[in-house]
Amino acid sequence: AFVPIYSPVHRPVVLICPKCQARIPVSSKFCPECGADLRPK
Repeated sequence: AFVPIYSPVHRPVVLICPKCQARIPVSSKFCPECGADLRPK
């Protein structure tokens, strides 16, 4: 099944980890896969 990455208002609902490319919920502060810090600098 196709799962959209964007909600109807075009806000991303997942982020892509810059370190390991995992899909992460936007509310995450750390990547659950590799532990990368996702907080804005």
